[in-house]
Amino acid sequence: MPGDILTVPHAGIVYALGAVNRPGGFTVSNDRGQLTTLKLLSLAGGLDRAAKSDRAVIVRKDAGGQQREVAVDLKKVMKFESEDVRLLPSDILYVPKSTAKQALLKTAELSAAIGTAVVIYRLIQ
Repeated sequence: MPGDILTVPHAGIVYALGAVNRPGGFTVSNDRGQLTTLKLLSLAGGLDRAAKSDRAVIVRKDAGGQQREVAVDLKKVMKFESEDVRLLPSDILYVPKSTAKQALLKTAELSAAIGTAVVIYRLIQ
């Protein structure tokens, strides 16, 4: 009606960075009012194979505007051994990559490629 005022609430965004399959920002809308680390991981496509899931952190600004880090052991959260942390708008979930896991995965991929090449070479001979 003429003179009506419509107020649309601003949707917050939370971010998933690091060793997740689809890093990026995700809106916190009404159906996601209780967004937690597990729900965010689901939206981000899960953890990368080289993720250091026990060393994740949530970067959050406090009331004074200072950034602080909240440590999250995603390995325990996913096993339901630790409480799932509720995320607030503008939070950043950062999951670091393990260089040791990355090296092992690359070594395994290279070994599989070399093994396949050797098998093919022997079949051709």
